[in-house]
Amino acid sequence: MSAQESAEAPEVGTLARDVQGDRVGVVVDRMGGHVWLRPRKGGREWTVPVGGVEPFNEPADDLSARVAEANKQSRDRGLL
Repeated sequence: MSAQESAEAPEVGTLARDVQGDRVGVVVDRMGGHVWLRPRKGGREWTVPVGGVEPFNEPADDLSARVAEANKQSRDRGLL
């Protein structure tokens, strides 16, 4: 990972938002211009380009992310 990418990528162990997927996860690794995220309560990791993540630390962001995840789960189960 270049110095610029490293400066832009959230630190391992912090929360970050996948901008395109509108999901929040814990940063578990950073390598080769990508960030690996895992859902806060555990689950399958996913990979996002460094430019596709942003730090996550605002209470309003947290509520928005939880609502988006609940809606996604409902859609996946055919409830919405």
